[in-house]
Amino acid sequence: MNYARGPDEISSTRRLAQWVMRFEWLWILLIAPFLLFPGSMRFLALLAVPILWFGRKVAWGRFVDRTPLDAPLVLLMLMVLVSLYATFDIAYSLPKVTGVILGVAVYYVVIAFARDRKTWTLMVAAFLLAALGVAGAGLLGTQWIHKFALFDPILARLPARITGLSGAAEGFQPNEVAGALLWATPLACALAAVAVFAAGTIGRSLGRARQVILLVATVVGSVFLVGVLVLTQSRGGWIAAGLILPLTLLVLLQGRLRWIILIMGVIALIAAAVWIGLAHPHVLDPVIVGPEVDPGRGTSLENLSVRFEIWSRAIYGIEDFPLTGMGMNAFRRVVPILYPLFSIGPEVDIAHAHNEFLQAGVDLGIPGLIAFLSIHLTAFSMLASTWRRRGLLPFPEPIIRALLLGLGAGLAAHLLFGVTDAVALGAKPGVLWWILLGLIASLYRRIPQTATQMGI
Repeated sequence: MNYARGPDEISSTRRLAQWVMRFEWLWILLIAPFLLFPGSMRFLALLAVPILWFGRKVAWGRFVDRTPLDAPLVLLMLMVLVSLYATFDIAYSLPKVTGVILGVAVYYVVIAFARDRKTWTLMVAAFLLAALGVAGAGLLGTQWIHKFALFDPILARLPARITGLSGAAEGFQPNEVAGALLWATPLACALAAVAVFAAGTIGRSLGRARQVILLVATVVGSVFLVGVLVLTQSRGGWIAAGLILPLTLLVLLQGRLRWIILIMGVIALIAAAVWIGLAHPHVLDPVIVGPEVDPGRGTSLENLSVRFEIWSRAIYGIEDFPLTGMGMNAFRRVVPILYPLFSIGPEVDIAHAHNEFLQAGVDLGIPGLIAFLSIHLTAFSMLASTWRRRGLLPFPEPIIRALLLGLGAGLAAHLLFGVTDAVALGAKPGVLWWILLGLIASLYRRIPQTATQMGI
């Protein structure tokens, strides 16, 4: 008997697969809660990711769309698999492992979905809405640390109402909230600046109604994101935002506006330096050195000297587990046993290495650190290439400048934050990072497609 399938059967199977894969973003959205909060049998939702990739192969003839990040992502996923061998408890590492797998799936969904101006715009909107969701959850669920009396009256009205979640039983860590918001805040601020200062150009390109919607949405959104970022009182977040946001505006705005902002910034810096130097010479001590140690709050973690001690323990861990890492999420349990700290007691939960590069090496070994660095270097390379040929993209010049600068600034701001703190690989807010990478890669892929259509 001949069991070969005929052309009609093959085409009908492919048509069905194509119809299903048009809603791939919806399937990922549905399985996301199971991967963000794995437990009992919920981790079986991991099977949905390869099933979807196989469905894409049937529908479009490829498992995933090719991007420059493929090679480092393969290495990263390989090291995630290797880390399962090294970890002291697979169940304890599972939330971070499933978080990375979800992130990779989200990245390729963004690539598959954002294929033209409309869908890419929708994905940018989804990214900013997700960031607003993180900010809103931060207001309702952060375990606030009272560092500056100025914010105490506000924080007193914001008790943690979202508690009991896996990995954040008492509420979210404010530094982690700040680090997550840095991925999106520069983009929101860049779009808001363009909407305000280039309203005429945007109105002619997009129409008056869309220009007003863009203006209101970006200004309100950026103010909210910056406001929550300030309330976190994260020194790393403040420094990163304080350096990157003004620099982004200086590059983004042109002509007289650039000089006005530059002059105002210089005047503000001089005034602040005079005020601090003459009137309040010790006002920055809590920011630079750290607040006075308060064991009841565990604020000794805010002291820079303690950061150095934690970094040294991370380096010891990388030296002892150079090829495999000690396993994802294992740092907080392994350090008190193998590398006890002198300044902090074992009762204090040190969730990560307070440096994203060291944390990647601790979790996944030196190969994982190489993959992590390669992802960022490749992302910046794609942004630089897209910037040089941005005229081929189907957006008005002011908007495409804001988009590219905002995406790059978000990546840079978080990396600057990551020098003294971390949002570990696989952490729940890290989904924003994967969407950001997808937006960067999808814009980069758009350039050759547009050039081909234009006959360039």
